[in-house]
Amino acid sequence: MKSARVIITFDCPRNCSYCCNKQPKCLESGKYIKELADIKGYDNYVITGGEPLNNPVTTLNIIKELKELNPEAKIYMYTSIWLSTPEQLEIFDLLDGITYSLHGKGTEVDKVMFNSFQDVLSFSHHYLSGRLWIDNQFAYSIEIVPSIWERIIQEEPKKEYCPLGEGEDLFIL
Repeated sequence: MKSARVIITFDCPRNCSYCCNKQPKCLESGKYIKELADIKGYDNYVITGGEPLNNPVTTLNIIKELKELNPEAKIYMYTSIWLSTPEQLEIFDLLDGITYSLHGKGTEVDKVMFNSFQDVLSFSHHYLSGRLWIDNQFAYSIEIVPSIWERIIQEEPKKEYCPLGEGEDLFIL
């Protein structure tokens, strides 16, 4: 199974020191691309950043283009924000899976966004593979709907290099 991790932006309001996608060792293994056609033929695409939903219109267009290039491929995304905009809801319907992160620098707003995201998942008829990552330093109590999440991880963030998975290539758009 061939996977393409695609960093579509480095923009993120959190600027976490432990962000895998900003670590030089991670970026050394990446290949810069100008267009998505350069990565046609992968089984899975993982959209990441920075924060892909900082610009949901751009992210939506990228996902649509990947679907056109390879309709059989699975598309996953990492995010830590949810605003229930029309573009985000359309993105949600195109994804096969999502990893939602609650960061240690989180706020009450992050808690509200997370609850809103869980509500969307709870009432959707679209199957979405959900993974939840919670930084142990996230200071707000949350109620997790276990049936939504295939995997829940609560841990300290890794401060060292985050290696690519087997069969995974890193691309920077």
